[in-house]
Amino acid sequence: IFPAVPEKYNSHNKLEDVCFSDEEHFNDVIYIKGMKNLSARLIKLEQEFSHKLLYFEDIVSKIFSQVLYECARNIHNEIHNSNREISKIVIEYINENFDKPLSNKYIGQEFNLHPNYVSGLVKAATGMPMHQYLITIRISNSVDMLNTKRYTINEIAKRCGFCDIYHYSKTFKKIMGVSPSMYL
Repeated sequence: IFPAVPEKYNSHNKLEDVCFSDEEHFNDVIYIKGMKNLSARLIKLEQEFSHKLLYFEDIVSKIFSQVLYECARNIHNEIHNSNREISKIVIEYINENFDKPLSNKYIGQEFNLHPNYVSGLVKAATGMPMHQYLITIRISNSVDMLNTKRYTINEIAKRCGFCDIYHYSKTFKKIMGVSPSMYL
């Protein structure tokens, strides 16, 4: 924790280097939004440590634990919010590009993300694996196209990203319970 005024920092007060194994984010420099919430605790911590009154070690330990827990919560909230934003962008991309041959690998390359991470983001956001979500979007759009009666089933299959009419019909029937031609 870097002090607000670097001149007040005294490296001789540093007791030891600590490496966290359970909360690895603490091993890097962290920025805490809303630091004002922790300021009072940190001041109390410094006062207890400086004055060394009765039971100061227990009090310092408790205050420091509270600070660490709040920092950990803050870090996890930031990561969660960041994941939510990324997943929102990925879902939007899938919804706009459902007609393309999408995969976790392809989307990962588009957004510079690991394919497994893409899969996890989509599953967390939709409750479905990415492949299943993509099929759901494709079938939903195909139903809209079928309802307009402007396209043939073959055109709809191609416009919705299916490799051929056979795969489209099989998938449609599995999800909708009837074939595309019967749906009309």
